[in-house]
Amino acid sequence: MLGNVEVRRGTEPVAIGGPKPRLLLAMLVEAHGGVVATDRLCEELWGSEQPADPGAVLQSNVSRLRRVLEPEARIVARPPGYALELDELDVDAWRFESLCRQARAAAGPAAAVATYEHALASCIGSPFAEFADREWARADVTRLEETRATAREECLSLRLDLGEDRTLVAELEALVSEHPLRERPWLLLAMALHRSGRSADALRRISAFRSILRDELGLDPPVAIRALESRILESDPALLGGPQPLSRRRSRIPPVEVTPLVGRSTDLAGITTRLGEQCLTTLVGPGGVGKTRLAMRVAADVW
Repeated sequence: MLGNVEVRRGTEPVAIGGPKPRLLLAMLVEAHGGVVATDRLCEELWGSEQPADPGAVLQSNVSRLRRVLEPEARIVARPPGYALELDELDVDAWRFESLCRQARAAAGPAAAVATYEHALASCIGSPFAEFADREWARADVTRLEETRATAREECLSLRLDLGEDRTLVAELEALVSEHPLRERPWLLLAMALHRSGRSADALRRISAFRSILRDELGLDPPVAIRALESRILESDPALLGGPQPLSRRRSRIPPVEVTPLVGRSTDLAGITTRLGEQCLTTLVGPGGVGKTRLAMRVAADVW
């Protein structure tokens, strides 16, 4: 599902037919074992040009696809439609997400980096590429693209913590070019440049990010960007250190905001409540909507 839909048995591709069997398989996979209604499948497969007996034609397509997939996967008839039974690790997209979860739970940064790199190496195509614009695929496409972007950022951040700096600059330059509105790549790039002895370049990249936010979104730079800029200007020696003990990282006081946070009281209350119920809460959303500032404010409130 990462790239054009295809079936492989081992390393060998298995022919399943043209675009309609691929679409049928993609919809069944996207349901994560749930039932996809016959009417919905027929509508997606044929649109306004329905065959004389769409249910029978669909059943014929399902039978052919079933013969290709068995015994590793089974398409079963369940009212009001069909469901696909398979091990989720047999789907590259879901295996990628599983590896990212393993990386987040890894025992140390080196193990996490190795697992992230394994996951990213397997993520070589766009999610549901040929069907990414279909309504039923959009949620999975958005989630997988965000997971991949976050995994790249996490992996690069861990490598920076492990002492890499000069070797990361080119990768981070490519990442900010690919995702110019995401805050974290710019932070990591500025940090890598500063640690490489290129503080002036780091400040120029922060200025470039300021301009992008102002010109394209009409936004002020996030708190974390302003804080890093100030620390670079002040030659904060902590920025040049190698990996820090976890206890030291946790003891760092969140930066003080210089402007009020307006219109986010409901979000602040919800996140604070959620943090009281579980130890990890992830904020997701498009780049530039204020996730980092919201997180920093929550961190300061619960300190």
